Amino acid sequence: MINKIILILFELGYGIKFNLIGEISISEIFLIATSFFYIKKINFRKNKEIGRFTILYTLLIVIQIITEIAIDNNFNSAAKGIAINILSYLHIIFLYTYLKKSRSLISFALLGLILRFIIFGKDIESINIEDSAFIALLKFTLVPILSYSLIFLASTTQKWKTEYIAITLGILLIILGARSGGGIIFMTGLLSYIKRASQQLHFANFKIVLIIASVSIYTSYCFYVNQVLEGKIRSGNSEQLFRAENPYNPINLLMMGRSEVFVGYQAFTDKPWTGWGAWPKDPGMKYHKLQAKINNGKYNIYNILYDEIPSHSVLIGIGMMNGIFALFTMMLIFIYIIYMAKKTLKTNDAYTYVTVAFLIDFIWTMLFSPQSAFRYVVPIEMAFILITYQKYFVFKRIHKKYAKNHLYYYRRHQRHSYS
Repeated sequence: MINKIILILFELGYGIKFNLIGEISISEIFLIATSFFYIKKINFRKNKEIGRFTILYTLLIVIQIITEIAIDNNFNSAAKGIAINILSYLHIIFLYTYLKKSRSLISFALLGLILRFIIFGKDIESINIEDSAFIALLKFTLVPILSYSLIFLASTTQKWKTEYIAITLGILLIILGARSGGGIIFMTGLLSYIKRASQQLHFANFKIVLIIASVSIYTSYCFYVNQVLEGKIRSGNSEQLFRAENPYNPINLLMMGRSEVFVGYQAFTDKPWTGWGAWPKDPGMKYHKLQAKINNGKYNIYNILYDEIPSHSVLIGIGMMNGIFALFTMMLIFIYIIYMAKKTLKTNDAYTYVTVAFLIDFIWTMLFSPQSAFRYVVPIEMAFILITYQKYFVFKRIHKKYAKNHLYYYRRHQRHSYS
């Protein structure tokens, strides 16, 4: 019982924040204070997966320190950038030590996360200035609560067909204006359903189902765009569709909705070796003007919330801030998690919906969410995918090897007993 309460309070505590150089939560202060206790429990030589993560995180932090010194960034900004990755690593280690006891404890971490969104809402840096009050509430509070509630439901019971609820709810949220949030919930439900159905399908039939699903998704997207352009759907930031050169091209709409990512990539290519440093100021507002150009809108300094170079992507952001070697290291972490999730989804695991939801959200967050997301929700997803992978491809192998050795010595002892 104590483990469940700790996980709930720990994830809830991320909503209680203080200013200490940068913003830090009470849970992160707890992490720093107790990190040695959790780290010493892990045998890094035998636990290859945790060992690889430790090497990659250490390399990333060392690269950050070198590049921040090389460009002579101010101490506060540099410390904030480095702290994100340190706290992300400690968050993973903390959750891993509990999930290793039982994966079912993930539901209590999720419960703490849901309570955090209910009580404290969403971080202001994620909110789009173009969103109305209702859309901001829908996208940044209600959607996360609904999304994680579905994952919580799937992690606690198999009686509910969570994927059906997710498909229906996802479509409804898209219509209401939460395009990306609703789309993630819809895709999670659809892919979970396909995964469950594929257990009775041959591989050839499975490919046909994927093709049909892809065509259906794009057809639904075109129908949505058509309804917006005809004025039948006015919710959400529909103005982006009217400004897009080709609204029927999802990539074009993505460029409108996540223009910061493309701008961040341009800033990275302008200074690829060392990057600009953590939270760099936009020189002459060059990149904000480029963002306005991508959005087919006018640059207006009064509509700018921050004067830093925009990136809004964990992956692109680390490259823009700390250069190509930091980007490459973060890419290795990104690919490694996807690899483990993909391997896990080939099994008939009871937590399939949870893994699919975490994988889709992980990919989206790494590509299209601000740098701070790497220390909050992403570690929950990474820790769960890691422990699930080990359950099927590490722990079982160790158990089989132990059982084989035990049987060998048992039979040897029997032979000696009869001789």
